[in-house]
Amino acid sequence: MVKVLITLAGIGYGHVTRVASLLKELEKKVECDVKIMAYGPAVEYFSKDYKVYPLKPHKYVGDMTLSFLGTLKANWRFPKTFKENSELITKKINSFKPDLVISDGEFGANSIYEKLKKSNIKMVSLHNLDLSLFLKYADEHKLDLKLKAELYSVKQIYNWLITNSDLVIVPTFSKSKSGLKKVKNVGLMIRKWPDDLPSKYDIMIDENIPLKNALVQIGGTQIGNRLVKMFNDLSEEFGEFSFSCFSPKLAPKKRNFKFLSFKEDIYSYIKASEFAVSLAGHSFLSEAMAFDLPTFVVPIREHLEQLVNSWYLNKKGLVYEFGPDKVLKNESLKEDFEIFISKLPKIKSALNATKFNNGAEEAVKEILKIL
Repeated sequence: MVKVLITLAGIGYGHVTRVASLLKELEKKVECDVKIMAYGPAVEYFSKDYKVYPLKPHKYVGDMTLSFLGTLKANWRFPKTFKENSELITKKINSFKPDLVISDGEFGANSIYEKLKKSNIKMVSLHNLDLSLFLKYADEHKLDLKLKAELYSVKQIYNWLITNSDLVIVPTFSKSKSGLKKVKNVGLMIRKWPDDLPSKYDIMIDENIPLKNALVQIGGTQIGNRLVKMFNDLSEEFGEFSFSCFSPKLAPKKRNFKFLSFKEDIYSYIKASEFAVSLAGHSFLSEAMAFDLPTFVVPIREHLEQLVNSWYLNKKGLVYEFGPDKVLKNESLKEDFEIFISKLPKIKSALNATKFNNGAEEAVKEILKIL
């Protein structure tokens, strides 16, 4: 029996997806006693199967541009919140006495890494920011002061995690090796793969999904609401498609744009859809890559991680990027979307020719080596 304590951030569903996929594979290999500490959507998601202890939340603020000042204002208590979460995590470690601690975006346990080492508790960090891709992006683009600050932060966090972990797992699109002893780059970390689901046409019949469905996926935050409203406005000009969006109703109903009740498992729609519209979060793009789903990507402006994801996959021909240099208006969005529709066969062909590994399986192999 391996006692596992997991600490994770609850901003959107990216952290949830990585941790859920990892647990699924880890519990196939060893018997585990799992405790989880989290906030936000992660609490509700994991409470169905595990004992979950709440942590203090952090927030991101913005529309289609990440607001540094807004985020700073919303998290003005961050130093205190981090200290309080670290104390809660330390208390749980002392009482639970885990063999293994896994962190994803909530790094209170990393802050006491030296104490964990003395107690022979292994510390594993999940971190989806592949520093090599960030540095390549910086080489090819002129970064403004905000993006330079983000890159500096990414470097600092990356190096801090290496110092304060026994193992750092980095799911990445690039398939490259890190070259660092403690850092293991792995493939996609997602909860389900295509073979886990029925056939596309069985799904369409069972769930009444239209033949040419377009999935509008903005994740679990409010940051992409503007994009949803814009595609709702444009939908009738692309009447051959039916747009499905798991979101509260943000705009008046259109003939071929449906607002659907939120559900955390949308894999049936991912498999059955013709294409997707999305921000450039790592989690959903990982799912799109695994399911060979062409995606029209609108990265959040001044959000370096999303800019890197979008740039890299667009460069490989695996998505269509509405670039950050373009003005986000209905006219320009429509123009680029028409180009995307014309390129669907080419993007689909590139996706079919590109295979990604199961990153959760790869991560578990690395974790078992250090236990």
